[in-house]
Amino acid sequence: MAYFINSSTGWVAGNKLLKTTNGGGLLTNVNNTSENIPSEFSLYQNYPNPFNPTTKIKFDIQKTSFTKLSVYNSEGKIIETLYNGNLNAGSYEINFDRSNYPSGIYFYKLETSEYIFSKKMLLLK
Repeated sequence: MAYFINSSTGWVAGNKLLKTTNGGGLLTNVNNTSENIPSEFSLYQNYPNPFNPTTKIKFDIQKTSFTKLSVYNSEGKIIETLYNGNLNAGSYEINFDRSNYPSGIYFYKLETSEYIFSKKMLLLK
């Protein structure tokens, strides 16, 4: 099933959840990495950090929840939403590949219906 909110941003659901922000040329995989239900909501430090140009962002969802994962620049401006929708309880990982962004400090924020977490990451070219 595919769902698009405009001509460039949409999701495709199947065995994996895929997101595009450019009509299909760049997909963001949200992979469920464990069958175990986490004991709490968590956002982990991206790895590697610093990164060039790819890194992994891992997080745990304790129970089914609306979930939003966004990336911000050092001025606090949102530059990309990596995921925005419901997720079942589980552990997840997103590969973040941004060779088109300049070097610098970025922040990523996980928002659920119960918690908000944020972390800092560094892109070095």
